[in-house]
Amino acid sequence: MTEFCICYSVALFLLHKNYRELKVQTKILFLLLLVLTTFIIFLIIFISVRKYQDNIIADEKRERQKKNIQAVLKFKNKNLAGTVNDYAVWNEMVDFVQNKNQDWAKNNLLYILKFYHIDAVWVFNEKNEMIYHVNKIVGYKNKTIPIPVDVLRNINQSRTFIFYIPLQPNLMQICGSTIHPIEDINRLTEPRGYLLMGKVWDNNYLMELGNLTNTKIIVKHKISDDIALSKTDFINTFSLNDWSGKKILDMVFIKENPFLNIINNVSLNFLIYLIILAIIIISIFIIAFHRLVNIPLRIITESLNKDNVEILKFKNPKDEFGQIGDLIKKFYEQKQNLAFQIEENIKKTQALAETEMNFRSFIEQSSDGIMIFDHTGAVIEMNTAITNFFRESKEKLVGNNAWDLQYKFMHTDKQTPDNYDRIKNQITESLKSKNTSYFNFNREEILFLPDGSEKHIAQSVFPIQAGEKFLVGTIISDITKLKQAETDIINALKKEKELHELKSHFISTVSHEFRTPMTIIYSNLQLIEILKDNPKEKEKCFGRIYTAIRQMTHILDEVNLINKDFAGKLGFNPAPIHFENFCRQIVEEAAGLNKQIPVKLEIRDVFENILIDSTLVQYIILNLLSNGIKFSREGYVVRFNVERSGNILLMTFEDKGIGIPADDIPRIFEPFHRAHNAENIKGTGLGMSIVKRSVDLHNGSMEIRSKVGAGTVITVRLPFETV
Repeated sequence: MTEFCICYSVALFLLHKNYRELKVQTKILFLLLLVLTTFIIFLIIFISVRKYQDNIIADEKRERQKKNIQAVLKFKNKNLAGTVNDYAVWNEMVDFVQNKNQDWAKNNLLYILKFYHIDAVWVFNEKNEMIYHVNKIVGYKNKTIPIPVDVLRNINQSRTFIFYIPLQPNLMQICGSTIHPIEDINRLTEPRGYLLMGKVWDNNYLMELGNLTNTKIIVKHKISDDIALSKTDFINTFSLNDWSGKKILDMVFIKENPFLNIINNVSLNFLIYLIILAIIIISIFIIAFHRLVNIPLRIITESLNKDNVEILKFKNPKDEFGQIGDLIKKFYEQKQNLAFQIEENIKKTQALAETEMNFRSFIEQSSDGIMIFDHTGAVIEMNTAITNFFRESKEKLVGNNAWDLQYKFMHTDKQTPDNYDRIKNQITESLKSKNTSYFNFNREEILFLPDGSEKHIAQSVFPIQAGEKFLVGTIISDITKLKQAETDIINALKKEKELHELKSHFISTVSHEFRTPMTIIYSNLQLIEILKDNPKEKEKCFGRIYTAIRQMTHILDEVNLINKDFAGKLGFNPAPIHFENFCRQIVEEAAGLNKQIPVKLEIRDVFENILIDSTLVQYIILNLLSNGIKFSREGYVVRFNVERSGNILLMTFEDKGIGIPADDIPRIFEPFHRAHNAENIKGTGLGMSIVKRSVDLHNGSMEIRSKVGAGTVITVRLPFETV
């Protein structure tokens, strides 16, 4: 301090001797140094004295406060540790670890949470497997808070262990202990398991600690966290560690020091004297500054305001202000040239703004989506149509990168880290090398939106060379409706082709099936004319004609039913019927088809009136029985069994006929399709199609089991209601 005062005195002496010879800039600099030096001297003295006083008092107070805080923390830790130790050495706890009992846990472990104000409990067995966990922590209820296995090893080594874990936004203190029977109260045997209890240190808990220690507690999570503290505060910091000994945060205990506040008030008078002295020195500086700086600056200001360089006259034209005056004169000479250039630039700017406005108007009125990316790949411009495409706001899209947008709207199956890196590398490398060929293409793509919907788009990408800037433009058109129309046309053509083929097949089949009965009718009519006097033969002819007519009627009924189905007029009209009588009538009708192959009906349950569509069920039974008779050999019986399973009607049709080849079973329900081994047997191929459609209208199901040469078993399941 003595050396500093000597240097200060020498500086004042030299300033006084050579003051008139110094430049204005130097004079101002010395005046500033004088003021600052004076302030520094008194400030150093004041701070030194105050700091010395603070340190003496603060050290004693801080040490006393630290011991008080340590005692409070030890007491709090002891409560949690005592609870854990009491429950860990307990035969019932050993039994619970070996045979988990939820009722015992509810009556005992849940009781801990309520009575001892514990927030969480963990129980592990001797294999380090967690067998029970419960907590009442807000935001973590019904969620498992994981405990590392290494924690259990630490507990095993020391038999008890306390550590902390962060539990946003709070902190949890956890105490663990090994589980032993009551006979091993000293924990000398191997642990039977591990018991851990946790207490949340939330704001209420910290407030309680603050009241006990008479301090304000602040949690400091990082070293970089700044805490605004008063210089008179007593500060004590305690580190809290996790299970591995790593510090997770600091708890800062702050207590105001009223004694130092008193000292500060006493020192205030000294500070006032210091301020008065500073005011005097600054006043001297202001007077000198006014004469040396303010007056020349006022002349310069007046000259600039009036645009009059004649006013620029100084007592010393060669000093700094005189040089400034010369520069101002040169400035006015260049001002006129600059004004002309500014006017030209304004015209160019207006033209550029008008061009930009026209451009923005053009892209906004476009129904196609338009985006422009800069050389970094970020979106810098877009129109409203783009937000409609992506169903995102403009604020969320601007600033996105081209590769992020392309990846975001890909199919989820392709959203892999490898694909993302590939797209990003391709685009960034092409932008870096200004590869115009990469950004010049037209293609159609599918846009996969976040809500799961899809859009077909036509995308046109092109490079934009704007001076030295390299930009990329994209035009996106929604062609979803066009693609849908194209698909509809293709489907319609396909459907028309199928109908044409079906029509041709239908005409061919029906024509073939009608030819035989018509021939029978014609031939028997001729025989009737010949056998006028033979009544018995005429009766046989009439029987054959009747059979042929019935065959033709059956074919027409099938064709009419298929036609109704194609036209969408085949409906489901349930009505109550006596099902047992209904089945017997149909069996009697089917039995007349071939007397050599009898039909055996077996009704295994009692059926009252049930609600079904009798017309559709008649189609099902009659077609399946006629098929069984048609494809069976003489002497074999066609069996028709009826039973019920709840509200499900089960009808089983079994024959010993030619069977259905395995290759034909998947197509057996297609109209006009006939199995390979039935081509020489009469039939239209419509029966099974009608049966399947009738079953579907009942919301029923069918099962076919068949073996070539051994016969076929068909099971039909129809839901029904009882009247």
